Amino acid sequence: MTNTLKVSGTLLTASAEDRTLTYRLVKYGEPGRTSKGIVTARRGSIKLPADVTTLFGNYQHDQDRRLSRAETITEDAEGLLLTANALPTPAGDELLAEALAGARPGVSVELENPAIRAGELLAGELIGFGHVVKPAYPSSLLTAADTGELDDQDEDDDEDQDDEDDDAGDEPATQTTDAGDAPETTDTGEATMTASNKRPAKRPTFQGVKPRVEDAKPDVLTANEVFTLLGTSAEEGTPALVAALTQVTQAGVFDVVHQPQWLGELWDGVDYEPEYTPLIGSAPLTSMKMQGFTLTAKPQGGTYAGNGAEVPSSAVTAGMKEKNADRWAGGWNVDRVHVDFPSPEFWAAFWRAVNDDYAQDTDAKVRTYLTTAANASPLVIPAASIPATVPEALFKLVRGVRHLKRTLKAGKATFAIFGEDLYDDWLFLTSDSAPQYVQAQLNALSGLTDGIEIIGDAAVGAGVVRVGTRNTAKLHQLGGATPIRVSTQDVAHGNMTEAAFAYDGIMENSKVGLVAVTTGA
Repeated sequence: MTNTLKVSGTLLTASAEDRTLTYRLVKYGEPGRTSKGIVTARRGSIKLPADVTTLFGNYQHDQDRRLSRAETITEDAEGLLLTANALPTPAGDELLAEALAGARPGVSVELENPAIRAGELLAGELIGFGHVVKPAYPSSLLTAADTGELDDQDEDDDEDQDDEDDDAGDEPATQTTDAGDAPETTDTGEATMTASNKRPAKRPTFQGVKPRVEDAKPDVLTANEVFTLLGTSAEEGTPALVAALTQVTQAGVFDVVHQPQWLGELWDGVDYEPEYTPLIGSAPLTSMKMQGFTLTAKPQGGTYAGNGAEVPSSAVTAGMKEKNADRWAGGWNVDRVHVDFPSPEFWAAFWRAVNDDYAQDTDAKVRTYLTTAANASPLVIPAASIPATVPEALFKLVRGVRHLKRTLKAGKATFAIFGEDLYDDWLFLTSDSAPQYVQAQLNALSGLTDGIEIIGDAAVGAGVVRVGTRNTAKLHQLGGATPIRVSTQDVAHGNMTEAAFAYDGIMENSKVGLVAVTTGA
């Protein structure tokens, strides 16, 4: 920052036992060279933070190399006193050793937003300090980044700095060159500044400005030279008004005070869409046991001659089918804090996940039923009967649909399940592979073939096509909201018991509604 002043003090005491260092931070009324020139501090001119322990001491104003932390800052008649603790780090150990040996006896304070009038510091905010070596004030030590030191004769000069500033245009008391009045502007209108003191005029040298020996004049600097001087560090020889500021980190402040953006529940793939359940019928479940019958021998009539002849007749028999429903359940003990301080979003996501799990369970049951060999009527096609010019997937589908409707009298096919190999062939059918009349009848190039939903599943086996009708079986489930939700209190343990229950079962209507088309010898 360009608006920061460095003011320094001396080490008074150092204790290796408690790792403390005590400094004369600033001495009031004593002029000294700083990064802003000669400045005198006074009582009340330096503003301290509410908590001085937030201040760190660093190595030569390098804030990335912390050596100590401020413990206390007090004020007496002479100025400010600082007590700092060396950090329990190798760098802190080195600082303590150098201070005890007298190799690093100074501390340099960083003041932000300084207000200076006529060489007097009126205000400034303390933001940190560096442990340094080189003196700047006659009775204290400052960072080596300050330019030069005061002569002894300047230490004896206690006159008002305002008077010196008012006489800035006069000749110095002692000159090494022809005095002459220093012009305030050059012939070209360039602004100048004149430095005045009671010692022989010395022209400071700094990077980018060469001494002008050819014209001996008082110590008059152009505006360009002034700005270059203020922007130069005597220690490093690089443009810099002050050392780096204390870094306010993201972890130390931003991550603490920043309000995160609440996104609610994030999608994680739990929204399950049943794939097999819609392929068969559905009906309510009203009892744990399901019973039904089928006509094992159906009544059949025939041609009748009349005129008192015997009426055609046939045997009629019925067969009973029954099956017990399956149970499904899930339960969780939940700390009642989740109920006393409810989160509607959480509970909505929780029960949706429970419903998804049940949907996956029932869908898996239907899949197992439809892919089990014993639940289908077989149709074996000799390999020689499959034309080489016709895709096998298309050929078996057409034959299965025909067998289901014409031979088994099961009605129109509503779904087909292909083995993965045949499903891949089906997906890549082209207009050249399927005759136009077949496409027109079956819409063979789409997922729904004339109302037939196509699914690929390795569970049916390679080279197999299962063609079925929705009426081949029914999934019976408990009516109403399924699964049933139950919530009870476990007072002794401070829990809420959340549970879900469901009942379902698959009742086979007839095997003639599902045909397994395979290849035989």
